[in-house]
Amino acid sequence: MEIQAFSALHPRPDWYKELLSNRNSKLLRSMLEPPAGSGYKVMANEIMQNVKTLQQEGLYHAQTAPALYLYERETDGRSQFGVWTITSLEEFSKGNIITHEDTLSDREKRLSTYRQQVGLEASPVLMTYPRDMKVNQLIEQASIRVPLQVDCCNGHTHRIWAITDSETIGQFTSAFRVIKNAYVADGHHRLAAALSLHNSDQPQWISTLYVSAGQLSCNAFHRMILTYSPTSESTLFNKLSSLFSIEPVSDNQPFRPAKAGCFGLLYKRQWYRLDLKASSVHDSIPDVSLLQDHILEPIFGINDPRSDHRLSCWHNEQWGQLLQESAEHPNSIVFTLYPIGAAELMCLATAKVKLPPKSTYIQPKVPYGLLLYSSKTELHALHKPDLS
Repeated sequence: MEIQAFSALHPRPDWYKELLSNRNSKLLRSMLEPPAGSGYKVMANEIMQNVKTLQQEGLYHAQTAPALYLYERETDGRSQFGVWTITSLEEFSKGNIITHEDTLSDREKRLSTYRQQVGLEASPVLMTYPRDMKVNQLIEQASIRVPLQVDCCNGHTHRIWAITDSETIGQFTSAFRVIKNAYVADGHHRLAAALSLHNSDQPQWISTLYVSAGQLSCNAFHRMILTYSPTSESTLFNKLSSLFSIEPVSDNQPFRPAKAGCFGLLYKRQWYRLDLKASSVHDSIPDVSLLQDHILEPIFGINDPRSDHRLSCWHNEQWGQLLQESAEHPNSIVFTLYPIGAAELMCLATAKVKLPPKSTYIQPKVPYGLLLYSSKTELHALHKPDLS
């Protein structure tokens, strides 16, 4: 992987901690992104002025020298470490960056316009790679230093180290050149938007956080279907019984599968456990694809999960919201899934198996605006500290 140090803006710790503690990142988003409903019209000048205002008020300031950043997310005593850098999209052209999810064309177009007009990146694309001893050693050595920033809020601790000395930067860049493939874990739309602009006259580098596969936490995205009228019980269960063994859940408790090939179903306020029959479908098909191809499409006519407004996806951290939403819609149908692991995800990506959108919910999730990076020269000029 071809990576580089970069100049970033980072927030004033006390202000940013308060922002996160109040779960008020929407305030920051409203300053750095177009307002909802504005379509593809991006107010580049206003956003650039907002960035400048944040600096003038001392809420963001520039790292004076280009740096690689070490990021740690600690939750309940478990730490996840990553290397935050920028990556050349020539690596994608060479086939070294591997994706696994389809993207939503509308969102991709909107992000491409934003990148072309504004070029501000407030969240990195999350990449994963097979465990590498040399990178691990460098991370361990760098984490001994005093962090640039520590933010504790909502049960998580976020730490950032800025690595500015040329020797250590050189060691990291050399170690990453040995890593042949990196897999996109989160950020497919941002990557696709950058790729749409990447060419020999305008080469693109993108903000990326590299987390080794052993450090990733993978959770499932569950599916809810909102129907306008009750779905025929006989049609649904006749089809399901050809694929699964079906049994009601004891005490009608909400069911989350504990293994692959097992699904939960909520239908007419009753929870069921679905176990895939050994002879029904080839066991190499990922659960999320099996659900789409053999249930959602043939039974409900959901041919394009990217655009069908009847379908919504809910990750594990939204479990309570999913149950509440389903309770408010008696005709809703819920399918719960077991997550795809990091190793399986890399195998699927290598085999060029494309999964439906919202197939995996992967952590760490970096708080919005923890570092700001701009790919446009106009905003780079704003990154310079005010020496007057």
